[in-house]
Amino acid sequence: MGFGFKDWVGEFYPLGFKPNKFLTYYSRIFNSVEIDSTFYGTPNREKIIRWKNNTSERFKISVKVPREITHVAKLIGVDYEIRSFIESVSMLEEKLGVILIQFPATFTSSKVGVLGDFVQQLPDGLRYAIEIRDRSWFDVDSSQTAHSPILSQLLKDYNVCWASTMYPGLPQQIYPTADFLYIRWIGRHGTYSRFDQVRNSRRENLSKWKSWILDRLDGCNGFFGYFNNDYSGFSPETTNLFKSMVGLSTNDFYQPVQKKMF
Repeated sequence: MGFGFKDWVGEFYPLGFKPNKFLTYYSRIFNSVEIDSTFYGTPNREKIIRWKNNTSERFKISVKVPREITHVAKLIGVDYEIRSFIESVSMLEEKLGVILIQFPATFTSSKVGVLGDFVQQLPDGLRYAIEIRDRSWFDVDSSQTAHSPILSQLLKDYNVCWASTMYPGLPQQIYPTADFLYIRWIGRHGTYSRFDQVRNSRRENLSKWKSWILDRLDGCNGFFGYFNNDYSGFSPETTNLFKSMVGLSTNDFYQPVQKKMF
């Protein structure tokens, strides 16, 4: 989640690296990023084109819907705003990953009708995921398995992914509602004062997630997973750890790729 962290310089990015080189370098190590800045407003055309042109081939960029739509308006009267945002990020073309619609903890299950109306008018042909944080959407039994038949059926009808989130207070659960999975390992905000090294390996927790993911790959055409620095202290290393745990190749940082780029 994100790539522009100054604490990464000297640990992930080479010393002396300037921020305008971060994304290009990052895209040589990993094949996707979740952009957080779009949560605070729709990026201009020039920025979107830079993201597209300055990343490696087959790189995917997932974006968060602006908070004015989800947190302020709470989906009411936002037809123009959501279409304008989607038109803008669609300039990423084949590099557009998933459009993440994240709701605040105050967005309760009483809003299911509003959510349904919103989902129905989303343009076809793109990947969408929603993240909900209010527990009224979850019916949790003694085994800590989350059930929400109304929500899951709504999302299945429109091939919208129910994002799985490692976040305090939420069930750790993968609920397949689309032909792809979207997982966010967030952790508790403010746990670490710096993001320059792993301070909690999380290997045991990741082993559980690995099993859950492998059990739900039938009919799955894609997997998007993103780590926040708050999850372990240093998300690049944790990302490579999980990739190795599931049998994917990893790219070392930072010296081996520096010579190829600059």
